[in-house]
Amino acid sequence: MKNIRKSSDEKIKYPSLSETIAINERVRKQYVPFDLDGGINNN
Repeated sequence: MKNIRKSSDEKIKYPSLSETIAINERVRKQYVPFDLDGGINNN
């Protein structure tokens, strides 16, 4: 049971990779007015 508890705690502490990417995308769109390729971001 300890191992199951530990893994569930880690899931709470560390978001999944896809969630991290989505958060990074939101933050980047807030502070960067253009995409990484230089195109204007219309979102």
